[in-house]
Amino acid sequence: MDVVDLVRTGVQEISPEEMPLFDEVAAAWLDGRLGSSRTPGGTARIGVPSDLDITVVFDVVTGALGSVLGDATYARLRRRRWLRRRPKPQAQVTIDPRHRAALHAACVANGQELGLGKKKAVLLADSIFGPDLGDAA
Repeated sequence: MDVVDLVRTGVQEISPEEMPLFDEVAAAWLDGRLGSSRTPGGTARIGVPSDLDITVVFDVVTGALGSVLGDATYARLRRRRWLRRRPKPQAQVTIDPRHRAALHAACVANGQELGLGKKKAVLLADSIFGPDLGDAA
């Protein structure tokens, strides 16, 4: 799965009004120029506020993928940002269906930690990883 596509799905669901900025922010993330949303009130290095949901969703998704799929996946996503002079392929991850519940939970937790309300964090996780089915999954 393409990480940018996962983030796009989430942003379309929770903040469709930010979609006109999505391609610019996604390009900045792929180039390693996107600041962290963990600094409230700051601005991303591309001139957009870092508290936009787009920047938060990039942090939520990459954090969830890293915590559930392991440090190797996260390191691979981060390492791509240092390859500035080479063609930049899309960041890809393989998601095993058995990990979906854990990814959903990590997405909700990360979203709340980064300032999304619980309802918005659950909506984001549902849109990206599917609804949490609990023990039925």
